[in-house]
Amino acid sequence: MGNSEHKLEKELLILSARCDFTEEDSQRFKELLCSDLDWGYILINVLHNRIGCMLYSHIVENKYVLYIQDRIYLILRSYYSYFKRRQILSRNELNELTAALNKNEIPYVLLKGFALCDRAYPNEKNYYRECGDFDFLIKESDVRRFKEVIINEGYTLGDYDIYTGELKKVSRHEELFFKLYSHQMHEFNKAYWEDEQIGNRGSFTVDINLSILEGGEEDIDVEMLLMDRVQDDTGNYFVGTSFFSSLCSSVYQ
Repeated sequence: MGNSEHKLEKELLILSARCDFTEEDSQRFKELLCSDLDWGYILINVLHNRIGCMLYSHIVENKYVLYIQDRIYLILRSYYSYFKRRQILSRNELNELTAALNKNEIPYVLLKGFALCDRAYPNEKNYYRECGDFDFLIKESDVRRFKEVIINEGYTLGDYDIYTGELKKVSRHEELFFKLYSHQMHEFNKAYWEDEQIGNRGSFTVDINLSILEGGEEDIDVEMLLMDRVQDDTGNYFVGTSFFSSLCSSVYQ
C-alpha cells in the first residue's frame, strides 16, 4: 500500500470529526472514500477517537454508501446503531442523576463530553459524537454527600469488566491511593442490561473531579466555577462562558 503513513486515512478521520460539510468538504470526502484506504486503520481510530457515528452519518447524508464496501458499511451501521442507543440511555441516566443531585442541593458542574455535546452538535446531531463517562466537578467538602446520592442511584465504587459484565469493588485503600495521584476520585460504575435479545449491556460511569487540572496542580478555585454555572432546560448545570476566558488568560498564557 502506497499510503504508508496513512495520510489519506488521517485526512478522512479529520473530515469525519466535523459537524457540517461545505461543498468542498463533501467533494474531498468523496475523493477519499474512492481512494485505496486502509479500513482496518480507520476502524481502529474511529473507535479510539469516538467518531464512528460521525463517519457513518457523513457517508449516509452525502449519499456515498456506494463508494465503500458492503462489509464496511454494515460495520459502521451497527456501530452507529449501538452508540446512538447508548447515547439515549446515557442521557436519560444523566438526567436522573442530576435531578437527584439538585434535589439534595449538591452544587456541581458537568465537564467535557455531555457538557459540550449539545453546543457543538446541534439538534439530532448531538447523538453523532459518542460520549463516555459523566464528569462532575464538585467541592471536596461535598464528596461524602455526592457519593451517598449516586450510591443510592445504584452506583458502585469500582471497575466494570466489559467481558463479564460484572462490577469489581475497590477497597478504601485503593480509593485513597487513586486520589493521591489524580485530580479525580476513583470512578463509580452502574451496570445495565438493556435487552437480552440484542445483548446490549454496559455500564454508566461517574467520575468525581475535585479540580480541572491533572493532579490538581495550580488549582483553579472550584467555588468560583460553581458560582459561574448555568442551567439548561433539563436541569443540568454547566460551567458558564466567563470562566473559560479567565481560565485561558490565567492558566494558558
